[in-house]
Amino acid sequence: MTQSTKKRITVSDVLTEHIHTWQRGDIITIEAGTGVGKSHFIKNELYPIAKKERSRILFFLNRTRLNEQFQEEIKRDGKSDVITIILYQKYEWELLKNSVVVKEDYKYIVCDEFHYFLTESRYNKNTEDSFYAMINEKSKIRIVCLQLLMQ
Repeated sequence: MTQSTKKRITVSDVLTEHIHTWQRGDIITIEAGTGVGKSHFIKNELYPIAKKERSRILFFLNRTRLNEQFQEEIKRDGKSDVITIILYQKYEWELLKNSVVVKEDYKYIVCDEFHYFLTESRYNKNTEDSFYAMINEKSKIRIVCLQLLMQ
C-alpha cells in the first residue's frame, strides 16, 4: 500500500485486545490526535465489556456543548445504562459539597480532554482538587485521554 492508501490506525485497533488485561488501580493513557476514535473506543469497545461485567463507566468531559452532544449520542444509542457523562466542573462542585460522585459501581473512570487540568488550572482553583481526587480513585481503572497535536 502506498502512504495515501494505508488504513488509518484507530484507538480501537490498538487497545481492544488489551482491555481484559486492565486491573483496578491501573491508569491507562490514550495519547492520540483528533479523529482517531478515543470516544468511539469507549462507546463501542469498552461499553459492551463493562455491560457484560455489570460495571459502569464514568466519563468526564470539559465543555458543556461536548457534554450535550455526547449525552445525546449515549441516550440515542441506548448506552446510558452503563455510561454516565459528567462535566469536570460539576464534579468539582460536588467535591466542594463533599458529595459522593464516584460510586462503587463505577469500574472505569474516563478523563477525556485531560489537558483540562493544565489549561484550566490558571482560572479554576478547584482543578487541583479534582485531579487528585480522580487520580486517588485506586479501586477504579482510570483512563486518561490526551489530545496530541499533529504537525
